[in-house]
Amino acid sequence: MIGFDLDGTLFDTMTAMRQIFLSKFNYDIGDTNCYDISVPDIKPKYIVYAIHEAIIKYNDQILPYPDTKIALKKIVKITKQPIIIITARNRELTELTTHQLCKKYILPISPYKIYWASSSQKKEMIMNLGLDYFVEDRLRTANDCAPFLNRVFLLTRPWNWGRPTMPNVNRTRYLTDVADWLKINHG
Repeated sequence: MIGFDLDGTLFDTMTAMRQIFLSKFNYDIGDTNCYDISVPDIKPKYIVYAIHEAIIKYNDQILPYPDTKIALKKIVKITKQPIIIITARNRELTELTTHQLCKKYILPISPYKIYWASSSQKKEMIMNLGLDYFVEDRLRTANDCAPFLNRVFLLTRPWNWGRPTMPNVNRTRYLTDVADWLKINHG
């Protein structure tokens, strides 16, 4: 089975986060490290609230990456398994997230399941689900999960460039590359 992270992997949420930080704090977070956002003189809890607000306020502007739909269809055809999504989004966003996924025609392309786990809980969730593969954009999560998976696919994003990965972490630019790898290597 293969699992997917949501934000930064299937959906481009960086644009929405940049917009909210500019409007609330007059601060451009750039796109170099979306997981360790810090704003001078702003407490971390307000940063978490801002990220939550960005997903709600700019929901209609949060779009899937260009190859998401076609890649997921190919992956379902190859693996003959449901789509598994593990997201670090706040559980309060369950209805909005499900609606967003269906509205943007990402799901239902097959049976699917969404699981909620913080970045630090993803490893345990992956182990409990018995996944073989995982697709992620956060380097730390990819490396933490690598020992428990056959392969982790790290989508190359500006916030994870130039940093070392575990041996079974494959860097890739596109989700369709994951489908191509699975077509050749998935037993």
